[in-house]
Amino acid sequence: MSDGIGKDPAICSSCGGNHRPADPCPAGSGTRVGTVLEGKYEVVRLLGHGGMGEVYEARHTRIGRRVAVKFLHVQYANRAEVARRFENEARAAGGLEHENIAAVYDVGALPDGSQYLVMEFLGDHAEIQNRVA
Repeated sequence: MSDGIGKDPAICSSCGGNHRPADPCPAGSGTRVGTVLEGKYEVVRLLGHGGMGEVYEARHTRIGRRVAVKFLHVQYANRAEVARRFENEARAAGGLEHENIAAVYDVGALPDGSQYLVMEFLGDHAEIQNRVA
């Protein structure tokens, strides 16, 4: 039976719950806010989330630089092929310098196995729209 939005509830690949694809996923609830990574990156706010992970704004605690932190959901970090692709993304982006590619500054993993990339912070949606306008 359709819900009028065009998609019926389904099992979510992020949280395992049963909700419509267009509904906010509880796995994207910003639960990492306040976490300090490796003693140097304080997670400030959730910027966005998708089926494979979440992106947060963070701040380097010693130098104050704003960064973006991309987390791979833990259930994917435990899949060797997905984790390998995530690492390859870090290596590929880390070796490039181009105005259309966010710089990768650091990589790491949390005790639960979640991998993350620390990247150049390009701004939130409103900041980017103002820059382009």
